Formats: sequence, C-alpha cells, structure tokens
Amino acid sequence: MSRPRAFLNFPRSFAERDVKLYDAVIDYVHDGDTYLIWVEVKELNTYVFAAARVAGYRSPEAWEPGGDEATEIAERVLPRDTPIKVKRVGMSFNRIVFEIKLQDGRTIPEAMADENAPVGGLAARELNQSKIAHGWSVKTDDKHEIPPRRRV
Repeated sequence: MSRPRAFLNFPRSFAERDVKLYDAVIDYVHDGDTYLIWVEVKELNTYVFAAARVAGYRSPEAWEPGGDEATEIAERVLPRDTPIKVKRVGMSFNRIVFEIKLQDGRTIPEAMADENAPVGGLAARELNQSKIAHGWSVKTDDKHEIPPRRRV
C-alpha cells in the first residue's frame, strides 16, 4: 500500500487503542524525541499521519545544550522511510506518545543510549525545580523526586 501525502487525523477508535503494535514509517525527525510518522491502520486500509513523542526517552530541546546532537543522532538512527513498530501509550502536548521499536528489536531509548545521545535538558530540570518550589513535588536526591501526598 502506498502512503498518501495528505494529513489525516487519527480516528478516535485508533487513538483509544493501546495494546496493538502497528507498522509505521518515519517521515521526519523533528528533534531527538519527537518524530512525524505514518502509521498503517489496516482496519481502515490507510496510513495515518501523526506527531509522535517517544515513550521512555527525553532529549534536550533543539535550543538547549545537546539538542542539535540528539537530533542528528535521531536522524542517523531513524532516516526517512525507516520501518518501525509503534504502540500507543499516552498523550503529551497534542502528540501521541508511542513505544517505538526498530526492525532489530531495540526500542528508541535503547538505540539512543547505544549512540550515547544526550538525555534530559534544561527545560526538564527547570520544570522539576518549579514543581518543587510550588510544593507540587518533593526532591529526594539529584535524580529522583516524588509527588507530595494530598491531605484528605
């Protein structure tokens, strides 16, 4: 089946499914952890275009230190038309969060770690510090934080 070159919204029934693996291909790498992909929905006999966020990997934003490097590594690991398998696991900022597997069985976090790609970024640290400052989260050490318990 050839891919259409038109933007289609995900059907509600597709977006609510979260257990099935779908065949997909990479169209464009936006940054280290966000890609534009075509997902094959066999039930509808079509491909659906989606902005995909990667589950389990947070790269620096393009303007942050390491952002360009993470994007270049993602482009090398996932060139255009790379076949992948995807499973929907959630939503984030109008992007569907997918667990993405390469043909060799590795997930994107594994592939990016194999390439020593940068992780995190200033935005994530600043957000965490803001959460701690406002009492929405409690810092336990440099790597972990836990949300405070609500009083009933």
